[in-house]
Amino acid sequence: MRKSNIQSRFKIRLSDKMTDLENFTLKDMNQGVNMKKIGKIVYAVPFAIFGLFHFISGGTMTGIVPSYIPFPIVWVYLTGLALISASVSIITGIKTHLATVLLAVLLGIFVVLVHLPAAAAGNQASTIALLKDVSLLGAALLIAGTVKDV
Repeated sequence: MRKSNIQSRFKIRLSDKMTDLENFTLKDMNQGVNMKKIGKIVYAVPFAIFGLFHFISGGTMTGIVPSYIPFPIVWVYLTGLALISASVSIITGIKTHLATVLLAVLLGIFVVLVHLPAAAAGNQASTIALLKDVSLLGAALLIAGTVKDV
């Protein structure tokens, strides 16, 4: 009989929780949590990490730079600095509009100079990287459109 009583209580509590879930809305989810801020952090942190990789593995990354561009290591380091700077700007909210527009331009340059030629040559990994960077470019523009620099 005791087991039946526990099961009965559990079913009632579970039923109450299901009713709560049925009435749950995105507005409820946003209460007490700044979804935009979390989204910006989730978006920015990988750019900072990738920027650090440009300094840690700069020599390896020079192979990605098109052969017709001089001083590839300089471009790798500048790109790493740009990615870290954009990430810090997005997270801190300082000059975020400018940073995300410049990040979108940088991603566009990657698409045109690096991924597009390799994808056109049949490199499937470059096609995937192209699509990823186009998506990230779009997200950068989306963020740029939602913030105002002071």
